Amino acid sequence: MILDIDRTIINGTSWYHACSCPNLLIDEYNIDRFKELNNKMYVHGTSKDRYEFRKQTFELINKRVSESAYRKLSECGCADEILIGQNVNEVFFEAVGIYTYKKLMKSDEDCKKIVDFIYKYYFGDIEFIFLTSGYEPFMKGLVKEYMKSFHKNCTWRTIGSTIKFSNGCIYLKEVMTQEKKFQFVKKIIDYGNRVVFLADDSVEEKELFSVVFRNGGYAFNVRYDEKLHESNWHELINDIEDENVFLSYLMKNSEVALSDCKKVQNNFFRLHMNEIGVICLNDIEYQIFLGSFNRDKKIVEYIKKVSHKKEEKYYLRGRYYYYWLPSYITGSLESKYAGWKKIVIDGIDIIEHIARYNIKENKYACILSYVICDHLLSVLYLAMYCAEEDVLDRERNVISSYRHIENSVCILNKILFSVFDNKIEYSNLDSLVKELKSISFEDMDIIRENEKFLLELDNYNTIYEAVYNIIDNLKVKAQKIDKVIYFAYGGISLGYAFKT
Repeated sequence: MILDIDRTIINGTSWYHACSCPNLLIDEYNIDRFKELNNKMYVHGTSKDRYEFRKQTFELINKRVSESAYRKLSECGCADEILIGQNVNEVFFEAVGIYTYKKLMKSDEDCKKIVDFIYKYYFGDIEFIFLTSGYEPFMKGLVKEYMKSFHKNCTWRTIGSTIKFSNGCIYLKEVMTQEKKFQFVKKIIDYGNRVVFLADDSVEEKELFSVVFRNGGYAFNVRYDEKLHESNWHELINDIEDENVFLSYLMKNSEVALSDCKKVQNNFFRLHMNEIGVICLNDIEYQIFLGSFNRDKKIVEYIKKVSHKKEEKYYLRGRYYYYWLPSYITGSLESKYAGWKKIVIDGIDIIEHIARYNIKENKYACILSYVICDHLLSVLYLAMYCAEEDVLDRERNVISSYRHIENSVCILNKILFSVFDNKIEYSNLDSLVKELKSISFEDMDIIRENEKFLLELDNYNTIYEAVYNIIDNLKVKAQKIDKVIYFAYGGISLGYAFKT
């Protein structure tokens, strides 16, 4: 995790406050001179003036530790290794950093929440790198105090502009520019490390943020309001506290992340699928989708059957999908079993139709294929669960139908995953129809009494990416898998995704 310091984790510019504090770094009578230099630099100056500004600031800093400075540091408990009258050095600057954090600055509380959030939910080993243009020894003291607020033994280091001390004089060695920050972050990534999160208030080097995003991390460009003395961290807090974004963040930026996995090539599903796997189209998109099959009445009828319009949006899961809801909600007296059976029969009918008339060349075939698989898988997984439950209760043996259901599920998953791969696989449609027709509906009347509902929250896109990522990470070991054991009703779709 890489964080800038000034105007990022703390509200304001720490070095300015340290230099403005009377008799800490600069004698009281020189404070106005420092503020004058600062104003010339940051209000009227250019980047070419920065070296001169730093040089003149260093000249104003006391060469030796004053009694007043020692007293201030002692009050904060950070003067143990410092003597009055000694030359200023790295230890003194570190102590001044601690004092600045404790007495002169306020850290951003929302930033702390974000840092704590990532530390809590990211399962890998985290190192915090504070990458700053500020002076290393000074910033080290400030960060040392900052990190105490997390009550965790975190690994961290500060990397910033370097200075050297000689007989109390201070000399600038190397400045940490935004370009150097970018090169540093890029090198970290090139060495195989993952940058989970980066935050910086600068806009000088956009690549600093882009390189993190491109490699699966999250980069936050902090905006600091000089008048209000606050940053926009609250915006990120609001996003993360939104449940959908929260779940998405964990999936993209944790040790079990999906960010490194094979991405769905067909971006349509990323743009139009909600968290639970329902495709959502606006009115124009829906009419185009429907119109692309306008010469095929059977397909148009099927699409209308599975669609539900709500607030100018069309959802490709309608009442037809939610057959198990009670009659006082649906207004239908149809039994759960009858609704289940209808989805299977209609599914067989539409698949036979697609097998006869090749729709693969239609660019919207992927949507139709997804919707058919989505509906059939939901009812077949439910049937498998009910069958297993009955076998365990020793009420009856539905093994024959169970095998046909299982084979159907495997073929449907193959079609579904081929849709995500943007290369629809229709070679098994005849086999799928044969397996579906072999299911005994008499066996399946167990659904009538069963209290279980659909796996409504299963997002097959997410399941596909998760399983692909795990298999890909296993590499050669994946070939040695003998069996996949799933947990019924919930884990069932994940297990069969592994099998596929």
